[in-house]
Formats: sequence, C-alpha cells, structure tokens
Amino acid sequence: MPSEIEQAVEKYSDLLLRAAYIVLQSTQDAQDAVQEAFLKRMTHAPHFRDAEHEKAWLLRVTINTAKNIRRTNSRNSETPLPDIPITEKHDDLLDAVFRLPTPYRTVIFLYYYEGYSIREIARILSVAQGTVGTRLARARTQLKTMIGEEL
Repeated sequence: MPSEIEQAVEKYSDLLLRAAYIVLQSTQDAQDAVQEAFLKRMTHAPHFRDAEHEKAWLLRVTINTAKNIRRTNSRNSETPLPDIPITEKHDDLLDAVFRLPTPYRTVIFLYYYEGYSIREIARILSVAQGTVGTRLARARTQLKTMIGEEL
C-alpha cells in the first residue's frame, strides 16, 4: 500500500509542475520546485483537514519555492530568463499568457486552468482577494490587447 507521500506525489505532481512552470518557464527549475515542495511536505509533516487543504498547501509551497528559484536565478545570471518558453506546440492564447508578468500569469493559470475561485487563489498566494481580482482584470485586458494585435 502506498504511503501518504507517494499518494500525494501521484495525485499532485502534474498540477504542481504546471504551476511551477508558469512561474519559472523552465522545466528543470519547475521540477526542482516541485521536488522541494514534496521534500517540505515530508520533513514538516503538516496535518491537513482534507485533500483540498493538502492540495492548496502544496500549491502555495510550490509557487513560493518557484518564486525563490526565479529570484535566485535572476541574481546569479547575467542573462535574463526568456519571456516565452521554447516548446513545439502553443496556441496564440497560451503564448500570450506566457508573455504576461508572473503575478498575472499565475492568477490566470490558477483561475482558468485549475478552476480555483478568487478566494482560494488569495489564500494560496497569501494576498488579498481584491489583489487577485485586480490581477485577473489587468491580465484579461493585456491578453485582449495581445490577442487583438495578432489577429
């Protein structure tokens, strides 16, 4: 029978990898962030009320770890991180999402791709609900402008 950690890895790895990739735009760094989140889960052994609480905790830790990795990379690197990841297949909307600043990209990912509410995103990111709403509105405006220019 798999342990709690093995079950969490099986259940949340893909979600956490996507969340970290949204922040870092690097598969290797995203994998490092996810690994660090699961390591923290193992070492801190937090008690979770339910599966949603565990998922939100892991998301918050992964996103914060990804931000720390990005900050460290930008301090240690002479060349900035690329704005758009190099991948084979992207549609216009996803390309536009990846060109958004990280705070906007993160709320768009959590709201539209993962289906979290504004309240849940605020808890995950440790920001006010109004901040999440503002970031969503600004991200939508920027996306409309970007998509409109490409048509």
